[in-house]
Amino acid sequence: MINFSLISPDSLIGSGIRAIISGIPPGLQVRVLQGPMRGFRWAFGSGNPGYWLGSYKLTKQKKLMEFLKEGAVFYDLGAHVGFFTLLASCLVGDHGQIVAFEPNPENVKFLNKHIEWNQRKNVTVIEAAIGDQTQLVCFDPCLTRATGAVCSTGRMTVQMLTLDYLYKQAKIPAPQVIKIDIEGSECMALEGGRKLISERRPIILVSTHGEEALEGCVSLLREFDYRLDCVGDEPEEIIAIPRG
Repeated sequence: MINFSLISPDSLIGSGIRAIISGIPPGLQVRVLQGPMRGFRWAFGSGNPGYWLGSYKLTKQKKLMEFLKEGAVFYDLGAHVGFFTLLASCLVGDHGQIVAFEPNPENVKFLNKHIEWNQRKNVTVIEAAIGDQTQLVCFDPCLTRATGAVCSTGRMTVQMLTLDYLYKQAKIPAPQVIKIDIEGSECMALEGGRKLISERRPIILVSTHGEEALEGCVSLLREFDYRLDCVGDEPEEIIAIPRG
C-alpha cells in the first residue's frame, strides 16, 4: 500500500493531491482507495484524509491484519468515525464481532453512517466513554472531534462505562483483540477492565497520549503479565501480548 502521509505536501505529487482534495465537498460519499477496505464508502471530510486514502496509520493496520482472524471479537475503544472499526469488520468476517465505543455524538453519527453505507452487520456501537467507573462524566468534544477527551472542564456530559461491568452483565462478548485510543484515559480503561483482561488475555493495542499515560499503561500492562513492544517506530503506540 502507498503511505500518502510520507508524501511532502510541497512536492509535485503532494500539491496535486491537495488540489484534488480541495475540490471535494464535505460529506460527499467517496471510496476508500486502497487496503482491505478498498472500495468502501466513506464520508469525505469526516476525519483524517488518510482514512479514505487508505493509508492512515499503516503500521497499526498491518498489526491488526496480523492478529485479527476470522471469527474473532474486537473492541474498538475510541472508534471515532469508524476507520479501524470497519477495517476490523472486514478482517473478522461475518462470524466475527466488533464492539465500537465512542462517546462523541457527532462522531457516532458518522460511525453509524459508515456502518450503514457499507452494510457491516457484525458491528455493535456503544455510545459511551470507557474508563474506571460507571457514571456520567464531563467530556470535551474538541473542535476537530478527533481528540475529544474526558476532563473536568468538558462542556458535554456523557456516559462512562467499564469493560468489567459490560462483560459481567453479558452485554459484550469476550475479545481476542482490543484497540484503545481515548486521548489520555487509557489507564482508566485498563483499570476498569482488570477482570476481563486477566481472565480473557486479549492482545491489546494502546495509543498513549502524554508521558504520564505512557508510563501508567506500561506499568499496568506489565502488572497484567504482558510482553510489550512498540507499533513500528512510535513509542507512544504500544502492542501488548499476553505471556504464556
